[in-house]
Amino acid sequence: MKKIVFIGSANVDLVFETLCVPKKGETIHGDSFFLSVGGKEQ
Repeated sequence: MKKIVFIGSANVDLVFETLCVPKKGETIHGDSFFLSVGGKEQ
């Protein structure tokens, strides 16, 4: 059996848009949600 080596990572940002920044321990509703490719910009 051949061995496969993978070096690297995959990153995805989970983005929630809200009207305000929640306080510690506070739960708020978001206006929208989307996924974005994460990691450093190249």
